Amino acid sequence: MVYVDDAHGAGVLGETGGGVIDHFKVDSERLITMATLSKACGSIGGYIVANQLVTEVLRTCSAAYGFTATLPPDQAMVISTAIDIVKDEPERRRRLWDNQRYFVKRMAALNYRLVSTETPIVPIWLGEDAKVQQLAAAIRSEGIHVDAIKFPAVPLKSGRLRIQLNAGHRREDIDRLVDILQRNQHLVGIASRVVAAAVNGKRRPAARIPAMAPVAALD
Repeated sequence: MVYVDDAHGAGVLGETGGGVIDHFKVDSERLITMATLSKACGSIGGYIVANQLVTEVLRTCSAAYGFTATLPPDQAMVISTAIDIVKDEPERRRRLWDNQRYFVKRMAALNYRLVSTETPIVPIWLGEDAKVQQLAAAIRSEGIHVDAIKFPAVPLKSGRLRIQLNAGHRREDIDRLVDILQRNQHLVGIASRVVAAAVNGKRRPAARIPAMAPVAALD
């Protein structure tokens, strides 16, 4: 059996937005796929897709499932509508990926370390929780919300900001966020990428500081 945690892929990856399984064109009775309804679908809860025997065992033996309250009717309607939108409006997914690629390209000019760039959820690794909190507060003070992910959600000294792109973001929204991140690099001890030196009153060409290499761990 293979268990797939598709929290960041459902509604986003694949030709039809079916997630990791759709992306890799995999279909097997031995797969157990878990995905959330709180990201692409904008609701609450999640789901398991598997062989009927597996799902029946989960229904009868899983305490987490057995003691969970019933999904509210309005949220069931939201989820149903979201699934239809994912299927019937692929242009939204194209805009989402355009925004993701644009953000990643803009961030290449800064010295932040991006944990992962495979999905529209792009974590920025900062390490110390204090740095995460300080930078998140600076961004929020300018009217943009970002999630500060700290211990115990991630290992100690692995704090990060979670940047979540969506199809409704405009290029100017992304430019504004990148500008704020650039202006506040000093809060987390990151030097500017471009350094210029003056010798004998003459300005020498700027020297570029090598960017940090991305870490291998996924958020």
